[in-house]
Amino acid sequence: MNNFHKLVLTVLAVALALSTAQFNVVQGSENVRAGSIQVKHFPQEFPELAKITPHEAVKIALKQAKGGILEVELENEDGYLVWDVEVATEDGAIKEYAIDAGNGKILGVSVEEDDEDEEKEKEKEKGEDDEDEEKIEQGSVKVEHSPSEYPGLAKISAVEAIDIALGLVKGKLFALELDEDDGYLIYEMIVIGANGAVKEIELDAGTGEIIEIEEYEHDDD
Repeated sequence: MNNFHKLVLTVLAVALALSTAQFNVVQGSENVRAGSIQVKHFPQEFPELAKITPHEAVKIALKQAKGGILEVELENEDGYLVWDVEVATEDGAIKEYAIDAGNGKILGVSVEEDDEDEEKEKEKEKGEDDEDEEKIEQGSVKVEHSPSEYPGLAKISAVEAIDIALGLVKGKLFALELDEDDGYLIYEMIVIGANGAVKEIELDAGTGEIIEIEEYEHDDD
């Protein structure tokens, strides 16, 4: 199970009325300054609280670093709502920006190493999980590269992927990740509907075609 699917399960678990919301699936920037929106809500309510759109968050991050988007996600950082945006820069680094979801200010920045050994370990774990997971249909962009090179291979941008997804399903973006699945490059997205339903969308990063849409209903009882 990859990190994105773990994120989906985390959102679903909270949507099932867990008494305490703990949402630190993806580690964010260190020393994040105080933001403008305090988080006292469950994760599935984050998109409604955010005043900055994912498009605006992407634009803010790309003004700071030239490159392509690997990830856009709403997170609870030290009690404040932020857009966590990962940029694969032109020099091969991966920069992670914590952007205030209320006013667009950059609250923190960190640099991650593109660790190929870590990717190999993820591939090993993925191979073990493949016995239990259904394989996707063959995609259009074969992946034989490290994550920092993914945006350069994608023919569909992150913003275009978001627009395609939101044109097909009603709701607001919670998270997007450019990743590989079964050796092919895809966008994985989580969209939260007005009724709290969690929708997971997989989209071909080469053609923009939808691979799968899965909806998880949440029972208030």
